Amino acid sequence: MAMDEIKAIIARALNDDEFKHLLMENPEQAVRDGGFNLSLEEIETLKTDQLLGQLKDEVLEKRDSKGFFRIGP
Repeated sequence: MAMDEIKAIIARALNDDEFKHLLMENPEQAVRDGGFNLSLEEIETLKTDQLLGQLKDEVLEKRDSKGFFRIGP
């Protein structure tokens, strides 16, 4: 797998929420629109990789933390 491209995808996803959501919803389009150079096989690997799972967990964690509120001083 093209590690430099994967690192760039991760960096962009961590810094660009819109890209992160697109990557989770439609990895092929995100890779293409982002100008990254991955083969179809690499994109398929990316889809099944833990990377997307970790990004999804991060998004869910942010949503959960917004759902809680503080009571008291």
